[in-house]
Amino acid sequence: MVVLTLLLLLAGVGAMLAAPAGDASPPPGAAPTVVVRPGDTLWSIAARFEPGPDPIGAVERIRRLNRLPGYRIEVGQTLTLPAHRQGAAHR
Repeated sequence: MVVLTLLLLLAGVGAMLAAPAGDASPPPGAAPTVVVRPGDTLWSIAARFEPGPDPIGAVERIRRLNRLPGYRIEVGQTLTLPAHRQGAAHR
């Protein structure tokens, strides 16, 4: 039983090492995301995501989707963007 357990453990470790480090493309149908960079604000992300004269609607949709209580975001934070629109913020 111990030998079988060790073999399964080694097989699992081998499979993890053989797997690619990361896939840059999201699975089909996945909601678009953006990683917050230094200097980004909800307003600037919304403006890139949904260009127009007033991105407040996009700001509010992003806040609701990510359950943000306010307007503060952190560098490195991943935000999910509404999937019904396409824009330049997807990176």
